[in-house]
Amino acid sequence: MNIEIPQYVILIPYGLLLLGVAFFTLVNIVNLVRYGARNWIGLTATFVYLSGAAIILFFTWDALKAVEWASTIPLGTFNTAPF
Repeated sequence: MNIEIPQYVILIPYGLLLLGVAFFTLVNIVNLVRYGARNWIGLTATFVYLSGAAIILFFTWDALKAVEWASTIPLGTFNTAPF
């Protein structure tokens, strides 16, 4: 008996990670708007962070387009015979 899982199952932990990053990014931006940036270094750091996140998301999206998500990943073969 072969056990296989579809490749799109890998996207579930990745999606949870993206939700966490999006939450903390939103909290960061809300705090900047509410309390204001003290100097240009804080604004520059935020801009670099958001730019880096956007670049990473773009390259991830571009790389994941080529994956055949309907194929399966074999986890192993188990013999059901007692001997």
